[in-house]
Amino acid sequence: MDGQYFWDLFPAFVLGGAGMGLSFVPVTILGLAGVGRADAGVASGLINTSRQIGGAIGIAAASAIAAAATNRYGDAPVGSLAALDHGYQTALAVLTGLLLLGAAVAAIFVRTADVADEQMSALPETDAARRGGLRCPASQKQRPWNCAARSSAASPRSSTKSPRVGTSSTSSRRTECASAGMTARSRAS
Repeated sequence: MDGQYFWDLFPAFVLGGAGMGLSFVPVTILGLAGVGRADAGVASGLINTSRQIGGAIGIAAASAIAAAATNRYGDAPVGSLAALDHGYQTALAVLTGLLLLGAAVAAIFVRTADVADEQMSALPETDAARRGGLRCPASQKQRPWNCAARSSAASPRSSTKSPRVGTSSTSSRRTECASAGMTARSRAS
């Protein structure tokens, strides 16, 4: 196996490090965007735990794929560099396929904020929604996950505090919607 560190490995390490640095912060921000202050610690812990466990499971799966491909390589004796190289290539090909599959799923199923806002404006409002500044579906059968809390200055309740210390009226409106059997999420305006 002929190769040099700087030309063969260093560019991939730089790209991988830059990609992780540019993705960890936005993923954390997105994961905590609709979470109230009281639940921010739990949400942050879940994000970090899932990142660590996901990385451990990913490395274990890639290692298992590489080991299986190395052991089944028939063109060279087991334990040779050619067999090991084949195992690593197979594992990286599987990981590349999973990356492309994830990108396709994200491109197909992730909606932009504009599309979500258009769908929200098409939903009918309930009585609790009109009082609390929420737009919730009239029944749970109609997309209950699209119930979103609106925190606007025009709402008369937006400047009041709820009985829980440190929570705003947005979280109390979110609770009203959730108590009606629907979920709510904050919407930045």
